[in-house]
Amino acid sequence: MVALVAVGVGTLLSVGSHGTSQTTAATLPAKAKPTKPKAAPRPPAGSTSINLAGKAAGPAVPNGFVGLATEFWDVEKLEGTNPNKPDTAFEHLLEGLAPGSTPYMRVGGDSTDWTWWPVPGMKKPPWVHMSLTPNWAAVMKRLTTDTKAKLMLGIEMEADNPKISNYEASQLSKRIGVKNIDAYEVGNEPELYYAFPFYKVNGQKVRGRQANYNWGGIAPDWSKMAGSLPKGGPALAGPGWAMPNALPHNPPLMTQRNHPATVTLHTYPLKAARCTPGQPPLTEADLFKPSSLQGLAGVVGQWTRQLGKYHAKLRAAEMNAITCNGDPKISNSFGPALWALNILADYVGTGDSGVNFDFEPQSSQHLIRAKQTKSGWTVQVNPTYYGLLAFGQAAPAGSQMIPMPKLPAGIIGFAAKTKTGQTNVVLTNTNAKAQTINVNVPGAKSGASLRLLSAKGGVSSGGPVTLGGQSISPTTGQLAGKPVSHPVTRTSKGYSVPVPGNAAAIVNVG
Repeated sequence: MVALVAVGVGTLLSVGSHGTSQTTAATLPAKAKPTKPKAAPRPPAGSTSINLAGKAAGPAVPNGFVGLATEFWDVEKLEGTNPNKPDTAFEHLLEGLAPGSTPYMRVGGDSTDWTWWPVPGMKKPPWVHMSLTPNWAAVMKRLTTDTKAKLMLGIEMEADNPKISNYEASQLSKRIGVKNIDAYEVGNEPELYYAFPFYKVNGQKVRGRQANYNWGGIAPDWSKMAGSLPKGGPALAGPGWAMPNALPHNPPLMTQRNHPATVTLHTYPLKAARCTPGQPPLTEADLFKPSSLQGLAGVVGQWTRQLGKYHAKLRAAEMNAITCNGDPKISNSFGPALWALNILADYVGTGDSGVNFDFEPQSSQHLIRAKQTKSGWTVQVNPTYYGLLAFGQAAPAGSQMIPMPKLPAGIIGFAAKTKTGQTNVVLTNTNAKAQTINVNVPGAKSGASLRLLSAKGGVSSGGPVTLGGQSISPTTGQLAGKPVSHPVTRTSKGYSVPVPGNAAAIVNVG
């Protein structure tokens, strides 16, 4: 969990922290049955009308669009150390983000350049924090077997030793299976290799590169390391660029003999005080500023347009609300859940091929924690997970976004048309006061229903959080409880949608 794009407060800036430490039905327990529809919450006086006049357009939500990102050393904390006794609750959490689609998991980050697969006859290098083993690979293979997930796995670059990287990739391919690995991501935030110590020798700090190591040095180094990997293996990705606003007009990496099929980028809208001391404290409100939504997506869009010239894809392989392991006051509050729900829609419009939400189980930005007991595994999620889950249900793979007209102050949202022709409208109220929005969906003649994503206590609270009246079961990792939906009144102005304060209304039309 590393780089940062600080765009939520003030001007766009970047600060690195390298080296810091299936369908809706598929997510429901078998016994869960919808309750009898209840009347929608009483709308407040006064309302605003919007008209979805545009047709669905732009890129469709890619297969495996929403995924997770974690470190090599955290995999066994989530899935377990025994491949014959996997953490099925965690597996269900991963599957829940990709309804009717392929789950996606990126394993890398800081651990990419501090992990190796022991090379026969070679002494363990001083920079190694973790040695991969056949058992670790078996655990990873079990995860892909159970969930049908695809993996993006980090490959060491900072040591600049092709033999080490080649052996690591060959062992991962052999033991996990090439078909289960979508890509090898070579390196992680190489522009910060000179900024933080790689390892120590006799108490002396050794840096991976000299000062001002930039594209001019990174591009040929990356090409050399990528070219050293076994032929016929997974596709190439990288380099996990930490500063997306530092975009060269023609990315030098793409003109090398070996270049990535997918360029990976790290995007975080807010800086953490511990990354840049002396900065004013952050609040959940900073996540709902245009710079944290449309501004951040605009930077990603610039990259996709540049890479289009080279027929390469872009993936935000590492993303969350705050970098530097998060902020204990914000990372586990409900605000990032509402932000995540909406920023994902913005990223779809940029042509981004996918997003992996980054987390470390023992940090403030844990997202998911797992615990093994005598009776089995249990999991805990923070509110952000519900935002990812809600997006997957509102805009499953194949959906296209419908242009959203201007919304009232404090209301953000998006509309999507699914492959089955259903129109889903998401309206997020970042105000404390409830509002009613009349939504006109041209051509819609059927009824509509509404589900709420909300948390007791508002955006600053940690929950409890519910999505359509349900919460994640600690023992199954799936939504549990009686699902609650409300019929939406249809008037001459459209569907009358009451949106409580500090909540998101998800309207299904058709």
